Amino acid sequence: MTDNILLIGYFTTWLITLCLYVRKREDKIDATSTVFFFQLVYSLFSILLYNDNAYGHLFKPLKLFPFIYLYLMVMFTTLPVMRYTTVGLTKIQKPTTLYVHLLALLFIIPTFIELPNIISNFIQGTKNIILSSTAGMDMYNESISNSKNIGDGSISNVPAILRSAFSSLGFLLLFYCLALPKKNKFIVVSLTICCVTNIIGWISLGQRGGVIKMLLVLIISYMAFKKFLSKKINRIARCFSVFLIILLSVPLIALTVSRFSTNDGGPLSSLYYYAGQANLYFNNYGLDDNGIRYGDRTFPVVKKILGFENVPSNFVERRVKYPYLHINDEVFSTYIGDFTIDFGPIGGTFVLIIITCFTFYVTKIRNGTMAFHQIVILHLAMSVCIQGGMSLYQFADIGGAIQIALYIIVYIVFRIDYETNYKHNANLISFIYSNNSSKK
Repeated sequence: MTDNILLIGYFTTWLITLCLYVRKREDKIDATSTVFFFQLVYSLFSILLYNDNAYGHLFKPLKLFPFIYLYLMVMFTTLPVMRYTTVGLTKIQKPTTLYVHLLALLFIIPTFIELPNIISNFIQGTKNIILSSTAGMDMYNESISNSKNIGDGSISNVPAILRSAFSSLGFLLLFYCLALPKKNKFIVVSLTICCVTNIIGWISLGQRGGVIKMLLVLIISYMAFKKFLSKKINRIARCFSVFLIILLSVPLIALTVSRFSTNDGGPLSSLYYYAGQANLYFNNYGLDDNGIRYGDRTFPVVKKILGFENVPSNFVERRVKYPYLHINDEVFSTYIGDFTIDFGPIGGTFVLIIITCFTFYVTKIRNGTMAFHQIVILHLAMSVCIQGGMSLYQFADIGGAIQIALYIIVYIVFRIDYETNYKHNANLISFIYSNNSSKK
């Protein structure tokens, strides 16, 4: 009974937080309220999971302090996003268009190279999932087996690596280009195809997680740029989103049934477990996991660059190295939990404070204006908050490091562009205005 009181209290805290936030906001639905809403949803699924007959026994009795810590740290790491949505941002600086288009082409070209194969695999995979009761599990096992080789130093598919590097940043490029008064239709249409391709590609791997995470980034990216989009574009974006969700719902439902129909509790219990486990595992082990991983999940590539030895290259090696941990990355513990398990509750808090303060500093809004390079870093923070609330820190290992490296490179390039061409030449600066949303 006490455990359910704690769970209901955690859910109620997020409900009150969301209600208080939207009550004071003219734009009730924005990037911050979206983060709060999904935290509310995850906490609801945690209640359902803890009381589920199939999976509820996996968790120990709950404690109050881990929920207080988790709430406070999620709120703290969301501060850069909250400032973006609350301090009266009215303009986004437009960088040199040529650089934006070249960046978009780095995403478009490799995606189009892989497009025929991805579409074929998606169609075949969806067909197999619907027709065969074991196809979903077979596809998942095959993808997990292939992922064990990630980080071995071999490069076998350059287009796939480039496409994967843009899996989050691509959505930022899409909605930025949609917000421009004069749109390059080829770039916009191509980026739309690329972003959808990055979502559906996960279906052929039998993995629901990739689809859900990309949909979450799609949602937060749209919410971040919504007020800069025209009414027409907003209508099209909403209609297209509904169509995409319907399109993906059939293979997702079939995939869930295929993978979990034989499990105790069936597909519904598996849904509770997938969406609700992170809060519960964090409560049980996030602040005391019988040891730490010394940054081997959150910063493994950095450690390798610095010369550390015996740094795991993937999740298989990491789980072998730390068999004594109560939980590792085989379960979800939120992005906050990934840092506390890596560095301990004190060290993890310190690292998260440094990262958040840096993000807060470099995304400072001046006179209602943000430069494009600032939006790049802010989008990375948004992606962590929206994806990691349900699962883990999504930019781990070599794949995540490549994505972060791309964000950093893009930030540097467009900051140099701003400093060189615009900062000291105010008459050359052009903007995207938030009142674009009033245009038809």
